[in-house]
Amino acid sequence: MKNLHTSAQVMQLHEALCKEGIAASMECSDGHKHVDICIHSAKLYIEVEGPAHFTNADQIERDFKRDNYSTEDGFETFRIPNNYIDEQLVKVVVALKEVVENRSLQNL
Repeated sequence: MKNLHTSAQVMQLHEALCKEGIAASMECSDGHKHVDICIHSAKLYIEVEGPAHFTNADQIERDFKRDNYSTEDGFETFRIPNNYIDEQLVKVVVALKEVVENRSLQNL
């Protein structure tokens, strides 16, 4: 289901991951914040971000603080720029599939 804040890139990535058999959920809450995509089996949060997350010092600092909650819960956050989804979706999905498979095996 699309949230008003869900970007087209988040939806594209989520759909591509699911087509690869990866159990991914959109718009999950870790109890402190919402994340774009969550892959529970790999303890991985994926945030698809616009330019401000990479060019605005205040936003970068806020992201550091937000990521602390994830780390405390044993999750790691992968941040990817919107344009990577637009330009490299297949390569991103192939790499993430390998990461998910490796992390899922470690979490057994």
